[in-house]
Order: sequence, then C-alpha cells, then structure tokens
Amino acid sequence: MKIVFTFGGTPHYYNKILNLIHNKEGYEIALISPEKKSNTIGAGVFQTSDGIDFEHIPLLEYKTWYGKPFFKDYYQTLKQLKPDILVIGWPYFINLLLHKKAVKKLKESGVQVIVKEIPFSIPNYKESLASFRLNTSFYQRQERIFKSNFYFFLNKWIRKMAFKNIIDGAVVYIEKGKEILHSYGLDKHKITVTYNSIVTKDIFETIDQLNAEGLQIDTMREEHHLLHVGRLVKWKRVDLLIEAVAKLKQEYPKVQLSVVGAGPELESLKEQVEKLGLQECIHFKGAVYDSKELAKCFMKAQVYVLAGMGGLSINEAMCYSLPIVCSVCDGTEKHLVYENKNGHFFETDNVQSLTKTLSKMLSDKQTCVNMGKESLRIVESKINEEVVVNAYLDCFNQLKG
Repeated sequence: MKIVFTFGGTPHYYNKILNLIHNKEGYEIALISPEKKSNTIGAGVFQTSDGIDFEHIPLLEYKTWYGKPFFKDYYQTLKQLKPDILVIGWPYFINLLLHKKAVKKLKESGVQVIVKEIPFSIPNYKESLASFRLNTSFYQRQERIFKSNFYFFLNKWIRKMAFKNIIDGAVVYIEKGKEILHSYGLDKHKITVTYNSIVTKDIFETIDQLNAEGLQIDTMREEHHLLHVGRLVKWKRVDLLIEAVAKLKQEYPKVQLSVVGAGPELESLKEQVEKLGLQECIHFKGAVYDSKELAKCFMKAQVYVLAGMGGLSINEAMCYSLPIVCSVCDGTEKHLVYENKNGHFFETDNVQSLTKTLSKMLSDKQTCVNMGKESLRIVESKINEEVVVNAYLDCFNQLKG
C-alpha cells in the first residue's frame, strides 16, 4: 500500500514516525513538502532530511490567489506517485476543492483522501467565535481565524465542503478531535485518533547509554530545578515562567530554571531575566540536538514546565520520569497529564496560578518522584510511537478495506 503525505516541512520527530510506518511490511511512504522554509511550520522547528528512509519529493511552494500556500506541479506529482492513500492537512486541502477534475481522476484511480487535522485550532461547526475564543490561549487568539466573524465562518464552511465532497477519512491526535470533525459531517467511524508521540525508544536507548557511563537519573536530579524545552516563541510563554521563578525565589532561594531552545524571543527573555536580577538562577542553554546532552538536561530537572502552547516536549520529559506542570497546550496533554497523578494543571496565562502550582511541587520531593514514576508508566504503556503507528495502520487498512 502506498501512502503519500503532504506536509509543510520535514520536522525530525515527524520523519521518525513516517520511517516506522514505511518500514512496516506492505507499506510504502512518500512525502511531499516545500523546497524551502514554509510559513505553515512554526518558527524554529528543527527540520532535516537526514535519516529519512522513505521517498521525499520537495516541490516549490507558492502563494495562491486565495492567500494560502500550495505546490507547483502537485497533481502531476501525484499522478506519477500513484498513491493508494493521500494524507493532506490544512491549508493544502483547500486546493482540492478548486481542482475538481484532478480530484475526480484521483478518485477514479481509487485514491482515498485522509485529512490530518490539528484539533485545538478548529472550532466545532456549531460553535460561535466568542465561545471558541474562551477556550484558547491569549497568543492563539492572534491568529487570523479570530480576526473577524466572516473569516471564522468562511474557515468552517471550507471544511464543511471539503469533508462533504472530498475527504474519505481523518486522523487527529486527541479524542476531542473526533467530536469536532464529526460536527462537520464526517462519520465518526472514519475519524481515527492516532494520539501523539515522539519515538520513545530512541530516548530510552540514550538513557541506557548514559547509565552505562555511570550517569543515573536518581543521582543527577537537582532539587528545585525546573526545566523548559522548546522554541522560544511568544506562545510558549517562557516569559510567564520567568515571572513565576522571580516569585518562587522568595520561598525557594536555590530555585533554578534551565531553558533549552532557540527562537525570536531569546533576546527579549534575556532582558527580562536581567531586569529581574535572575541571571544566577535562569540559564539559557540554546538549541540542544545532541541526544546525550539533551538527556542530561532532563535528568537534572526535578519538574518539567510547559507554561504555554506545545505538546511533544511533555512526552519527552515523561520518558525521563519527570512530573509535569502545564495548562492548555495543543491537546496532547489531555492524554498524558493527569491531575495529582503525574502532574498539575495551572490556569492559562495566570502567573499566580503557575507560581502556586510550582511551589506545591517543589515543596514535596517524594511526590515529585512518585509522579515521575507515573509519567514513565504512561509513556511506556499508553502513549508511545507504536500506539501512533498502529493507529495510522488501522486507519489505512479500514479505508482500503
């Protein structure tokens, strides 16, 4: 079975999942993505073509007359690839609505079209703009969908038309996504929840290597040491975390925060740290891609904190037996973090709530250890790459029947 994915780039974590599918017997993956950096991929996302086992076809991305990106020679490329299944996401699937002849030929050839959606950015079809806005973070509300009722309803209408006329199935990574896409008219049995995961096996291998070198998590843990890993962009709310550390320092003088990542907010965050006089307790590590060096950052921390949007860094932290503190992320957290079990949630964008939650964690070392063990159990038994890959395969097999 040949499956062609259309995606806005080649992020390293996504490549690894596609590799795993491609290397399953009876499956062949090809990926169409932009030749150059696309605005559909967030700033600072690490992309690479190294280590790709599947066929990768870079195409020139251009801005269409309706303002969204698409690919030059896309339909000719599909004709040459002859897929059984096409997996395509927003905003690329909009173009399928405008090329009825090309899509008709695809359908006549037996190609099944699956949409890959990101549920946290999609309103329920019956939901108002005001209601949708209430359940999102401050920085998410800067996106165009929130700018006007007209664009909000146009966005929903486009999806309604695509699901009615083109889409044969869908994949989402949270259970709530099923209800959202069903509200647009897609049958629930055609919507597969894949969940979301990094390749945990790689992390566990790195931990084993460090253990063999005499580095153990239990001995490396540093009390009152917080960690954030991710791109330094506004919606990650590292600024909020820095504010919380300034407040925590009064109660926990030895508190430390390590910030791993790079991005456009770096200088602004450094200025904030300097202004608050926190240079000795907040450390910017830069982007760390060496697996062992990154592992050491996780192994030293006592608590992992995601103060804003994100998701996969939670999976990664849980592999290192870390308790999690987060708020509204990208939905991934709904299947990973359980209140009082392996972490705590704080009120979105609320520094007092974040500070109080972190203080509660830092005051009880043994609870952090116990929660960390539960984090590890969850990624080992419930949410990992095999669960994700098998969900994709179930979706493909169901469509091709």
